[in-house]
Amino acid sequence: MISYAFYLGCVGPLRYPDIENSIRLTLAELGVELLDMEGATCCPAPGAGFKNFDELAALTVSARNISIAEELGLDVMTFCGGCQGSLNWANKLLQSDPERKDRVNELLADMDREYKGTAKIKHLVEVMNEDVGVDHIREIAAGRLEGFKVAVHYGCHVLRPYKVEELDDPEMPRMLDDLVEAWGAESLEFTEKHTCCGAGGGLFANDRDLSLSIMRKKMVQIKELGGDMLVDICPFCHMQFDLGQMQLREKGEDFSIPVFYYNQVLALLMGFDRDQVAFIENTPRDKIIERILSTKMIEV
Repeated sequence: MISYAFYLGCVGPLRYPDIENSIRLTLAELGVELLDMEGATCCPAPGAGFKNFDELAALTVSARNISIAEELGLDVMTFCGGCQGSLNWANKLLQSDPERKDRVNELLADMDREYKGTAKIKHLVEVMNEDVGVDHIREIAAGRLEGFKVAVHYGCHVLRPYKVEELDDPEMPRMLDDLVEAWGAESLEFTEKHTCCGAGGGLFANDRDLSLSIMRKKMVQIKELGGDMLVDICPFCHMQFDLGQMQLREKGEDFSIPVFYYNQVLALLMGFDRDQVAFIENTPRDKIIERILSTKMIEV
């Protein structure tokens, strides 16, 4: 069994504990052990512009979090694009810059901590591809979602900047598409597929109308293509698509496209109870969940 230090971040556990549950339950069954990082804090969030105002403070916060994983002797697994971007940026910068690393460790010494630079930062989608494997997901799903049309959303920070993430082709990524197609589903292609969800850069809180207009472009295309659901790999993007559709509905435009984090659908396919892994919803999901659950259950 492979083990990771599980970095929770803020949005996931606070707003979507069902996403967290789905990750814990599915990975445990798939041979990936997740150890909690006691005392971990915000990454800090890249959208807040923290590192632009005080780079040293941002590096120190991230380094402190990474040092918790280093004490466990493990690499870090994130499940949020923003957390992935912040921690990976700090980790690679400090690994390549001894002077910055020394300065950060001077500050961490006041907290009885030391950043060594020995841990890697991996996003869940990377773990699913490399440690679990697309072929294994294909065996589990057994083509049960054949006929489902799925729009995938990678988000910005998982793929960019490429020189930091080096995870997949930032223009034509395949990792999430492959994982969705392993269910037997069709992963839709559309021009807005790889654009921002509209929540980043502080837009979610500071200019909600603009934020929603960016998201709306994506939803229009998904609806035109007859998408059955949208699957994401970031709780903050998830919140944008979930709450955003509710807000658009209040403005008179109803898309009603169910939104799932990848592991929520996987958990349903693996037979986990909906009340454990998909109990929070603003966008109606009952019908699509019933379709998923109506397919024949198999044992992992």
